[in-house]
Amino acid sequence: MGSNGNEIHAHFDCFGGATVGALLAACIHANDQRQVLDLIQTDIQEGLPKLRLKSLQVSLTSAATMSASVVHAIVEKEDATFDLQQIRCMLATAKHVIPEHVFNQVMELFTELLQAENKIHGRPLTSDNGDFSAHCIVEVVATVLSLHKLNVKTASCSPLPLGEGSMWTNEQGLLPIPSPVTLQLLIGMQTCPGPPRIVESDLVTPTAAALLRVLTKVNESKATKRPSCFTTRSIGVGVDSSESRILRVLLGESKETAEATSSFEEACTLVPDDSNVTETNARAPRSSTAFRESDSLWKMDELNQLEANLDDMTAEGLAFAVELLLETGALDAWVVPIVMKKGRAAHTLCCLCRSEDTNILLESIFRHTTTLGIRIRNMKRAALRRSFLSVQTPFSEDPVQVKVGYLGKEVVSAKAEHDDCARISRESHVPINQVADSAIQQAHAQLCKNLHADSAMNV
Repeated sequence: MGSNGNEIHAHFDCFGGATVGALLAACIHANDQRQVLDLIQTDIQEGLPKLRLKSLQVSLTSAATMSASVVHAIVEKEDATFDLQQIRCMLATAKHVIPEHVFNQVMELFTELLQAENKIHGRPLTSDNGDFSAHCIVEVVATVLSLHKLNVKTASCSPLPLGEGSMWTNEQGLLPIPSPVTLQLLIGMQTCPGPPRIVESDLVTPTAAALLRVLTKVNESKATKRPSCFTTRSIGVGVDSSESRILRVLLGESKETAEATSSFEEACTLVPDDSNVTETNARAPRSSTAFRESDSLWKMDELNQLEANLDDMTAEGLAFAVELLLETGALDAWVVPIVMKKGRAAHTLCCLCRSEDTNILLESIFRHTTTLGIRIRNMKRAALRRSFLSVQTPFSEDPVQVKVGYLGKEVVSAKAEHDDCARISRESHVPINQVADSAIQQAHAQLCKNLHADSAMNV
């Protein structure tokens, strides 16, 4: 489903609870997408090697008198954990396999989860004092990637069932059901009584609650509801690895799906392929709007620019601040020389970021610079779609990532990653410019080969 370019709505029927594993299993079961799961496994293994994913295994089982899928994510180190900043850095370096809208969804989920935990434990909301297991990260990324590969544009969910009573944990002692973090994440979402049985844990796990919040856009002014006119195309049933929670996903089309402004693809920076891109009339009259977005040529982003004037920091301190901002999630960061009052030489530290990253970057600037105030500007950015190609040069067996920019379907820029070229230059003693030029030539050759292959298939 989704290969024909139709925009899909996913409705999650969480009648027996929800876990991220069950959500993933239902998506795979909906269209028997075992091959898709193999692709997702490869993407995670290649793009996020620090997670040490060994395999994603799917099997069939029976639950609630229905055939259902269960997915087991197997990682080498079950006790490996990563904080929010480490997750951001991992995803940022995997842009060749993780589309930008998937990056946004995953980061929003873990931010929601961390903020809920901070609120429950009385920590500042911007505190990054929280770790997530490699297994959890794998399941979350795999689920959002599966929705992307199914071409899901919007999502909704049924009222979420609540358990009741209490449970005992070795780490935290006696806890109520639902757990405090789960209940915090369910604020603003519809709930209902759980099934009439003894429940020893949350029917809806905190991570699943956070994911459903993000997918249904609860934090936005208008959360996504189940379409009133909905044509179901396939149904998937998924259970978690313990087979204690079960849910269904209904995939289909609706009038609302085509009209909705979905957060899944608004920030998409994947290379447009023939199934998802329509030709744009380049000779059409220009819009009177100041900024016109063309789905085939470029995309428009709503971003924030943070600025702080600094007249008492060393060059080393400014360089460190720029490096830290980029590591913390800034899309770009730079320093501009200025002259302040009384002729004082100074600098303006600037960074560009997504709205959800603004608070953590503000805190970083306040902590690591001498400024007492930061200006925030909301702006639009027109950006080309881009992809990453992995190529090999004659100078080393190590690959070089080449970033390719597309104006519609036309390649208009190609740039080799500096760090890859620098590493090969040091090892081979070949000038870095020569390494970069060779990588770009290999990328152009690969693009031409792909173009000819596509043309041959269409003949």
